[in-house]
Amino acid sequence: MFPMKGVLAMELYDGAGNVARFGEVISAGGEGEVRASACWDDVVVKLYRDPSPERRAKVESLAVLGSMINTFGHGPLQHVCWPLCPVYADAHQEEFLGFCMKRAPEGSIPLSELYRYPHVDHGVSHAERVDVLLRLVDILDALHGSSFGGHPLVVGDLSGDNVLVSPCGDVCLIDADTFSFANDGALYPCMACAPGVAPPELLRAARGRSYQQMAEAGEQTFTVESDRFALASLIFRTLGNGVHPFEGCAEPDPDGDYPLPPDVDIQVRKGASPFVGTAPGIALAPWAIPLEHVPPILAGAYRRSLFSGPGDVPRVTEEQWRRILENYRDHVTVCPEGHAFHEDFKNSAGLPACPYCAADRRFAARRDELCFR
Repeated sequence: MFPMKGVLAMELYDGAGNVARFGEVISAGGEGEVRASACWDDVVVKLYRDPSPERRAKVESLAVLGSMINTFGHGPLQHVCWPLCPVYADAHQEEFLGFCMKRAPEGSIPLSELYRYPHVDHGVSHAERVDVLLRLVDILDALHGSSFGGHPLVVGDLSGDNVLVSPCGDVCLIDADTFSFANDGALYPCMACAPGVAPPELLRAARGRSYQQMAEAGEQTFTVESDRFALASLIFRTLGNGVHPFEGCAEPDPDGDYPLPPDVDIQVRKGASPFVGTAPGIALAPWAIPLEHVPPILAGAYRRSLFSGPGDVPRVTEEQWRRILENYRDHVTVCPEGHAFHEDFKNSAGLPACPYCAADRRFAARRDELCFR
């Protein structure tokens, strides 16, 4: 059963048979919809379009962990919108529908809005963006350091849309029901992710199969290492005008037309990036920040986590990212246009120069051309 959008309010039951009313649809997507509580300002309910037995088992297991964290408090882990309790259509728990979770703070926006280009002014400075990334690093470090059922908690779908930033700069993760974890001998893997999130080794192992098919075959999908690839991608985009590390613009053909570039997951699988010269026919987006304009400590971390072959070198850990980002934040300067950039960056004349201003000029010069991201 999936409620029609025309239904203004509905009654749902928790595991103890208590009834709660939910009304306004806040958001809707492929998996289902999220509704506001008619009783509590800080609680919402997620209702699945396909409330399968597999989803039910995963949510009921994950709600146990969420209840423990929300009751006893576990530092950064409290900044995850955990399932609080499953919800059912009846008091006898015969028809599973979804789960209740805490609501993100009012006015929160996805991290993807902060790095979208051209930028929209959300009142968040460059240094404050680094603080947001540091809070995200803390949350991920706490998840990976937690053992639930003998396995670390893995986000899997660590995309810019699943990281919310509050008006005061706090960070929270949503869609915790997609996390990968184990409990009572059962493994509950992440089954899907947004484009550009999965690392090359996972895309190559999939060989065109879905992650669900891989999991059903007993193969490993999302791991701590895949989260670290996704984290590096988010840092890259947040500090680099929103450009994905494997994304670019197709170069014009002989007629001057711009063909569509390959899908970003195809580029990731092939290890083809215009940032490191491994994507023939694909140029950097005009608004991109080239790696040579990135502080060496940051560029080295990107190369390790994004552009090295799987297994060549370990990806940068959360603790290492914390030190790198703190160093970066402590050595930024502000240009007359209000951009913040690392003080080490110099132009061809050896003078301090803002790479973001240079990117804005490149974008302005080519904005009327047909350019695909």
